[in-house]
Formats: sequence, C-alpha cells, structure tokens
Amino acid sequence: MREKGWMKKMKSRGFEDHTRRMLDMKSVVDCGPPRQAPMSKRKEIERRRQHAAIEFDNRLVLERLAKVMQVKSIDNDPPHSKSIGRQQARRLELQRITQENQRLLKRIQETEPCYNHLEWEEDARKRAVIMANMSEFAEANMKVEVPLTVAQMQAKQAEGKGGSVKSGKSGKSGRHGQLSPLKK
Repeated sequence: MREKGWMKKMKSRGFEDHTRRMLDMKSVVDCGPPRQAPMSKRKEIERRRQHAAIEFDNRLVLERLAKVMQVKSIDNDPPHSKSIGRQQARRLELQRITQENQRLLKRIQETEPCYNHLEWEEDARKRAVIMANMSEFAEANMKVEVPLTVAQMQAKQAEGKGGSVKSGKSGKSGRHGQLSPLKK
C-alpha cells in the first residue's frame, strides 16, 4: 500500500524529533557523592544538647584534676628520696660530660693539621745554607750540618740497605769557600 504525503511528513518529523532527543540526551549514571537528606530540626537540637553535655562534663573533670594536683596528698607525691635524686643528678652530669668529651675528641680528630713538619725541615735546611753563605769563614769557624731533605733521607736509607754509606754532606763548595744552595 502506498503511503500518503502527510504520513511521510509525520514519520520524518517523528524521526527528526527522535534524533534531536538522542543528541540532547544526558547520561543517567550519577557518579557524584550521594545526596544528603536534610537533618530535621529536632535531630540537630538533640545533637547540640549532647555536645553541650559532653563539654560540661569535660570542664568538670579538668577542674577536679587541677584541684587534686594543687593539693599535696599521699597519692600524688613522687616516690623518691633525696639521695636517689643526688645520685641520678650526678650520673646525668657524668653522662653529659662524657658526651661533650666525645664530641670534642671527634672534632679534634677530624680537623686537618695546620703545621707541616716537612716544610719546617725544608725551611731549616734553606736557612742553614743561607747562614753558611752569609758567614765569611763558614768552613773554618764552624762545621755546618745541612739537614737532609726527605728525598735525600730515603735515598740514604736505600743506599744503607745496599751496603754503601756515603757522607751526609751534600752541598758543594762554590767560589770563596761558600756553600751553594742544595738542589733536590
């Protein structure tokens, strides 16, 4: 059977309404928090009354505790004598001193030394050479012993193990009988 024109228009209009409704449709699943039912006035009044009663009781208990702690009685006196207190104080003082000493020792051990004995030896050797050079008759008046450097001492020890021992004088005479500075 053939459809008439007005039936086609009705079907197409119905289809358009359907598609529009489908596009405007929102999800039906609500993922938010559940809705809270408003509390009735009677429940709110009862809740406030309970809180007020609890606060009143807490205040009473605190006042009673304060009175008990202010008045010295048999139960709240600490059980210790003076000798125990002195011994404990002495022990605590010794512990404090020991900890202080340990901290000080640790600091001393961790600090780098500020004196270098190798530099001192080298300076003494240089001063001896300069003093010998400044004097007019150094070899005639006094015998100058020039300290050895660390490298020279190690070389001397190595030679000592080998069997041959050389003299300790390592400087050479220059012009006019003066000693020349040593070279490493």
